[in-house]
Amino acid sequence: KYKQREDLQSKNIEDLWIKIDFTNTKPILICTVYRPPDSASSWFSTFESTLDRACSEDVETIIMGDFNINTLTEDNNCKQWTSLCNSFGLVNMIKSPTRITHNSSTCIDHIWTTNPEKVLSSGASCIGLSDHYPVYIIRQISNNCVIKTKHTIKYRCTKQFDPDLFCQDLAQVPWSVIDSSDNITDMVDTWNKLFLGVINKHAPIREKRVKYPTIPEWWNEDIELAIKIRDKYKKGKSHELYKQWRNRVTYLIRSAKREFYNSMLNKCSNDFWKFFKHLCPKANSQNPHFLTCEGIEISDHKEMGNAFNNFFTNIVSKYIKQVNDNGNSFTHKLNDFISKNLPKDTEFNIPLLNESEVLKFLTTLNCKKSTGIDGISARFLKIAAQQITP
Repeated sequence: KYKQREDLQSKNIEDLWIKIDFTNTKPILICTVYRPPDSASSWFSTFESTLDRACSEDVETIIMGDFNINTLTEDNNCKQWTSLCNSFGLVNMIKSPTRITHNSSTCIDHIWTTNPEKVLSSGASCIGLSDHYPVYIIRQISNNCVIKTKHTIKYRCTKQFDPDLFCQDLAQVPWSVIDSSDNITDMVDTWNKLFLGVINKHAPIREKRVKYPTIPEWWNEDIELAIKIRDKYKKGKSHELYKQWRNRVTYLIRSAKREFYNSMLNKCSNDFWKFFKHLCPKANSQNPHFLTCEGIEISDHKEMGNAFNNFFTNIVSKYIKQVNDNGNSFTHKLNDFISKNLPKDTEFNIPLLNESEVLKFLTTLNCKKSTGIDGISARFLKIAAQQITP
């Protein structure tokens, strides 16, 4: 299905906007434009307001037509036009000349898109129907519904957590059931279930959807606030304010990245460049011209690779064969080493811990450490130290 978007068309520009709807896929806005060669500079500002309205809908946009702006040069019109398109995230897919004469070769027919990753092919067909070559793009169309992966994180909600009530419930836990088992693994599992049961009651696990699974290190509160303000104006269709805050977000992100990477380079400038030079040897370094294997000199690169492959694939089997041939020689060597360096009456015992040592260990835990695979945070262990120590 398609629909002409007359609300996006401008009275002062020769343009045509069409919205194409696909099944199970976001729609596409397609615009065809003609810019006369003698257009005034006001043409750019007029078309910019049109792009503002189109980009506020947050859909893929494709703009094509004869703009009479040669992108193969760097004149003022080209710079102004390229800067305008780049500010809206548009990328030109036509890189070759579209009009070739005996005296000139220019690229004045363009196709700009906000999603270049979906373009399979693009170019200009050298067909002599007119003095302009027809330009084209082949866009990938999928009939399948695109399901985006949702990133979620799990965390313990401690908004209503009360340490006193938590300790009171721990005092009512029947810890004596742990002694009913003789297997240390079963005893640990039972203790974990009892302790986690109380934690889940006072600090239940919640799941939250996030935009990114991990936040970049250069991210800051100013960027987050600017994005919220930008999205607010976008939903309210305040085009001028949305444009200002969109540029503000871009500026803050670029500045944050620049400051972060500069600081990282300054912190490890000496070590970084030493390591960088080590990884990138000088251009005059060469690979070995020959390899000696079992007394035979090999110069062919393919045979050298096979020699390395045979050596590393057979080294384990050779080592195992040596162990089998020598019998228990390695065990005897280890026993001889121990007997020579340790007295005969030396014994090794694991000392028993008392309650005071366990309590001291629990109360000195670092709460900033991450939770282990058992799901028990150091914070809860520290709070419950008096109840779980006995």
